[in-house]
Amino acid sequence: SERLPTMTRTWVYGRMDADAGLGTLVGTPTARIYASTSLTTAPTVFPFIMYRQTSDVEVFRGDDSDKVRSNGYMIFCHDVPGDYLQIDAMIAELRRLFADTNDPDEGIVRSRWVDTSDDLRDDDMGTITKYVRIQVLSRL
Repeated sequence: SERLPTMTRTWVYGRMDADAGLGTLVGTPTARIYASTSLTTAPTVFPFIMYRQTSDVEVFRGDDSDKVRSNGYMIFCHDVPGDYLQIDAMIAELRRLFADTNDPDEGIVRSRWVDTSDDLRDDDMGTITKYVRIQVLSRL
């Protein structure tokens, strides 16, 4: 029997959580990586990552015969106010994990880097932040 594809949310989190390079920045073995809707208070240990799914669309892959699911994600990198060096290092690791990659064993057709935000402040979290957007295509 054919294996069911992994949910892209699980795949995105799993890649971040299992990565040693990112782990040196956000902690190991318990990484400070949170689904944005799972938090009831702001984290107090820095830096940390928050992520959320932004879209879920079935699409054709160009030849109109092969449908895939397209999921968008925003990944926010937070740190204490100051310079953005730690955040930029986190973003470099995220780019390595998600820019133009695939994972056929998990049903991931392609992960694509969409963009990186400007330098931002998050007054609710008391941090500086930047976000990246990625698109993950998976087989249905």
